[in-house]
Amino acid sequence: MAIKWEVVFHEEFDEEFKVLDAGLQDELLAHAILVRDGSLPLPMSDLTGTWHLWEQRATVGQERRKVMARNLEQVLAKLPPKRKEKVERRAAELATLKGLRQAVKRTQEELASSLGVGQDTISRLEQRGDMLISTLKRYVEAMGGQLDLVARFPNRPPVMIDRIAEPAPGRRSTRRKSARRRKAASVAIA
Repeated sequence: MAIKWEVVFHEEFDEEFKVLDAGLQDELLAHAILVRDGSLPLPMSDLTGTWHLWEQRATVGQERRKVMARNLEQVLAKLPPKRKEKVERRAAELATLKGLRQAVKRTQEELASSLGVGQDTISRLEQRGDMLISTLKRYVEAMGGQLDLVARFPNRPPVMIDRIAEPAPGRRSTRRKSARRRKAASVAIA
């Protein structure tokens, strides 16, 4: 289960943030969304569940100044709708299979070994834009995760779809059938 983080923007960071190019601001916000959603790894030294973007730290003997802070949702709410949409699209683009694999600190070679395939297969899989749900499920499970499929409809609560990519009860996997057919064919040829 991924850790959900609260992303906090401190007032001291505002001046630094404002001088950044809009594209760089958007990229930072997209990464902040991934951190909030647990898709981007952070050092585990901060177990409070809060990612602070620039926090004034007092030295010994100095009073700590009260810091005004805004969370990510407040920052995103102030963006024009088109820009907010652009930032959210960018965050979705960044949440790739490769990013997920890197977030759990696994190499392509390690994942390939877990799945019983070659490293080149993992590389191709991570570049693919469309794949079978069963393939995606095996990839996620090989990293120690669980794939959940949720359908969202207007004016209805989300619906979790159970038994993703599982064969129906009483049916054998087509992979096993294919292996039996190949074996039978090789025996018939011999």
